Amino acid sequence: FNLAWSPEAAELKHYDTPTYTAGFNEEMALVYGAKFTKEELADYKGYEIKSIKFGIGAALESFKIEIINGKGERLASEEISGSDVQPVTFYSLTLSNPVAITGEDDLYLAYNATLPAKVSAMILDKGPAVDGGAMVSLSNGAQLPFQKMKPQMQRASILAPAST
Repeated sequence: FNLAWSPEAAELKHYDTPTYTAGFNEEMALVYGAKFTKEELADYKGYEIKSIKFGIGAALESFKIEIINGKGERLASEEISGSDVQPVTFYSLTLSNPVAITGEDDLYLAYNATLPAKVSAMILDKGPAVDGGAMVSLSNGAQLPFQKMKPQMQRASILAPAST
């Protein structure tokens, strides 16, 4: 994900150049993306996230772009139809309701999707991995670094939605 906001058009992201796509051998319902700590966001207190840049690595029926706070509350959730986007193409999405940055809570910029078996829908950079740059939440609520689920991608960060 790549975050930027107005009026000063700041950008916050946890990835580098898109390099790989990845998926899993079995179908998985996941929330995956990047974590931005309250310390990282402190300088942006009072700003609003108005739009998000995103991309998907393979065709999906649908998915959501979400902003979730550290308490697990969804502050924004935008449904994206798979017919509206092309794989490995980046888009800018204007949020229906801007999300205020309080500087007092962590934020996750995430995709919420069911990834079909053997479909490489996640876009990754070449690394090195960034703390919080590749987080996954399983349907049972467990959150863990992507690298623990996909050890061969130890160095990569997920191209998570970013603010623009």
